[in-house]
Amino acid sequence: MLREAVMAIIDLEFFSSQVMKTVHTKVFLPHGEADLNVESPFRTVYFLPGFSNAASDLLTLSDVRLLAQQHGIAVVMLDGDNSFYVDQGPFVNYSSLASEELVTVTRKLFPLSSRREDTYIRGMSMGGFGAFYNGIKHTETFSKIALLAPGFDFYDVKTPGTDNPGFPEGFLNRIFGSKEQYLTSEKNFRVLLNNALENGVNLPEIFFAYGDADLIVGEADKQFSAYMEQKSIPVRHCPVTGGHDMIFLRNALPHFFAFLGERQA
Repeated sequence: MLREAVMAIIDLEFFSSQVMKTVHTKVFLPHGEADLNVESPFRTVYFLPGFSNAASDLLTLSDVRLLAQQHGIAVVMLDGDNSFYVDQGPFVNYSSLASEELVTVTRKLFPLSSRREDTYIRGMSMGGFGAFYNGIKHTETFSKIALLAPGFDFYDVKTPGTDNPGFPEGFLNRIFGSKEQYLTSEKNFRVLLNNALENGVNLPEIFFAYGDADLIVGEADKQFSAYMEQKSIPVRHCPVTGGHDMIFLRNALPHFFAFLGERQA
């Protein structure tokens, strides 16, 4: 009988003190016998879904399970509740949940590596914003950040083919305070990045992929990619066929997992 690596799929629910409710995650763990030289504790990527998506969507609509299996990497997916993965005040602290509490809980429950060089964060769209924000805020935890069609300035996102806002300003204000507060706080990606550079932070490695037909954030992603180049920040750029959709995600995931699979020097 052929023996190969498989992934144990675990539905994990736990009470979060950061958001004061039970949160749902999916955990994929390498399991079985394989010639992959994969041993616990496992390298781990914390996977942040996009707006209106949940962990179950990524499981059923993408090849993340197969690719994680092939590379021998554990995956932890968090349902982010359209939170943008930032702290918003008492009992609504999704940044602290995603980058601190979730890491602590899953490391206690599962054989996951506690080493920075084995711990990564990734997200698409809103999740890409969350991955960048939390990856830069917590460089002591994450050594690699993977951005897949990330959204950054959601106040400027337009509905494709129109001048209509993609998000109602009142909704965004509940998360960021106001557009003016967003532009001057570290929730603004340029402010966050510039502060990190001024403070001499050891930045994680960054993987950046966006769709060649992405009408929602594609142009903004190209501009931010150029901005990081101006700042001399090493970035693995990966233009991918597709829009702001699962076609793009499926095309980007093999490149993303190959990036995660590379060992740091």
